[in-house]
Order: sequence, then structure tokens, then C-alpha cells
Amino acid sequence: SVDAVRYWAARARLGVDTALDEQVMKLGRRLATKLANAGRFVLLQLERASAGGESLAASRITHPLDVAFAAKLAALVERTTRAYAEFEFAPALQACEETFWDFCDNYLEIVKVRAYAEAPSAGRESALATLELALRVFLRLFAPVMPYVTEEVWSWRFAGPGRERSIHTSPWPSAQEFSGIALANAGRAYDAARELSAAIRGAKTSAKKS
Repeated sequence: SVDAVRYWAARARLGVDTALDEQVMKLGRRLATKLANAGRFVLLQLERASAGGESLAASRITHPLDVAFAAKLAALVERTTRAYAEFEFAPALQACEETFWDFCDNYLEIVKVRAYAEAPSAGRESALATLELALRVFLRLFAPVMPYVTEEVWSWRFAGPGRERSIHTSPWPSAQEFSGIALANAGRAYDAARELSAAIRGAKTSAKKS
């Protein structure tokens, strides 16, 4: 796909010779597929909670684990914005990619129990609001490199009147989107949960359990 080729191109660092490498393009295709699949999962949870399509305010992010992940997301926005401003496309893409795969491999798995819950609760709302914020942020951060898959996923729920009709005219992620979250209180809840989850998966693998 075009997104996969653009991914290969964006991985090239300024001033460094870059060889045509189809293996890197395959990584780009895998990333594009994961963006679409993660988008489907997140939007499915949001649709279950809100049939009308209303957005969940970031101020609903109150669970310590969610606040800690939101803090990482806010730091990513700052880092990526600074890199793009300096025309450092490869570091911007690398930072987005690392955080996105962490989101898919760890955060989504850890938060599933709360997201799947049928009964409304502050914990469930916090999880869903974090999922929505994360997806909106990741799509816009990846959009300069992977314009087609991000536009497609954006159109499934977030496209609206005015600038938001397209992801490519929508406002760039900013610190203001995190203003309703108590980021100053972010601790190590997410890092601890991720370490515990990894230990459990490792133990299961060693014991050859499903």
C-alpha cells in the first residue's frame, strides 16, 4: 500500500543514505493493519457505551492506571510535535510507533476487563475515555506518514463538520486536550501493571499454559 511505502520513506533519517527495503515496507503494512484493528476494537467499545456517538470528555479519566498512561500520551504529543517542527520525521515516527505498540500489546490487554464491563462505573468511564483519547491522538500523530489508513479509521467515528471532516484538516494534538486530567498526580500505576502483565505472560509461556 501507499502507506507502507511512505512508512519506509519516513524512516529515513536526514543526511543518511537509505536503501530500498521491502522488509521495512512490510513493517509499515503491519502497522497500518494494526491501526485499523485497534481502531475497530476501540470504536466497538465506545459504541457499546454510547450509541449516539457522543465523545467522552478527558476529565472522566480518573483511574490511576489511565491517568498514568495519559501522561505518557501527553509526553508523546510534546515530543512528536517538537520533532516534526525540526523536520526530524524519523524520530517522530519512532516515538509514535513505540508508544502505539505498547498501547496495543499492554494497555489494551490490561484495560479490557473494565472496558468490557456492562454496568456503568467510574472505572469503566475512565477506561473508555482513555481509549477514545488515545485513538484520536495516535491517528493524528500517524497521519502525516500514513494518510490513508488514518483517514479511513477517522471517518468511522470522528469525522464531523468543519475542520474535523478530515483528519488532515483537523487540529493537531495539543496539551489542551489533556487539561482535564490530573497529570500532576500520575504515578507508576501503568508501568507496574505492564511489568506484572509481562511476568504473568512469561510464566504462562514457561508453564505451557493457554
